Amino acid sequence: MMKKYLVLGSCRVVNTIAYEIGKNVLLNRNDLWFTHYIQEHIQKIKHLFGRQSLPEAQKELFVRYEQNAH
Repeated sequence: MMKKYLVLGSCRVVNTIAYEIGKNVLLNRNDLWFTHYIQEHIQKIKHLFGRQSLPEAQKELFVRYEQNAH
């Protein structure tokens, strides 16, 4: 069974780890929603797994929509 990883953290953490593990990244392969604090990690996990959604009017505060890779 192939392991999959959910990489959370700043751009330095996410980009470095995602580069090293390649196709084994789960959900956030081209992640443009970086997190720095545990509360942000929890919020992101809840959103990604459908436990809590972000208000549409505030999504731009969390996700960089202007970048096509997301």
